[in-house]
Amino acid sequence: MPRVALTAAQKEAYILDRRAQWLANGLAAYRNKEHLSIKQFGRMVGLSDKTISRLLKADRDVTLSITMMWRLEAIARRAQIQITEEGDETG
Repeated sequence: MPRVALTAAQKEAYILDRRAQWLANGLAAYRNKEHLSIKQFGRMVGLSDKTISRLLKADRDVTLSITMMWRLEAIARRAQIQITEEGDETG
């Protein structure tokens, strides 16, 4: 397969897409583990259910404060670490 040179904008878009998908996966894992509806999860973190829905779809156009982003990343990270630990116990 030939190597393709990406522009700086394409590289940045790729990184942002991967980060949005990572966050969506982590939030979905937390939400499923805690058996929360989108509305309940939104209330818990202080966001509307529409915003939560967009985050779960990995929408990069969601605008959040830096503190809210850190909070959501911490939730996603914690959920993904717990999944990894549970997988280690069964393996």
